[in-house]
Amino acid sequence: MDCPEIVIGYAPTRRDQQINAETAGFRESIREKIAPWGAKLVDIDGIDDGMLYTHEGAKKVAARFLEAGVQGVFIPHCNFGCEK
Repeated sequence: MDCPEIVIGYAPTRRDQQINAETAGFRESIREKIAPWGAKLVDIDGIDDGMLYTHEGAKKVAARFLEAGVQGVFIPHCNFGCEK
């Protein structure tokens, strides 16, 4: 029996510190981890530097995920530990 493709929305978040998705470097690691599942990863490249941190960006991410048929979301916080 064939299983339907799983579609996962990946939206890394950050605080006001300057870090972008490229610097965080998690996207490719996540892709490698889910590859054996046969899942499709929908990222947020091109929105808020690839890191979710604004209300306007959240609206764009939601629209992208809905359009792509995302079934579940992974929203990791990627710059923890930078407290002042």
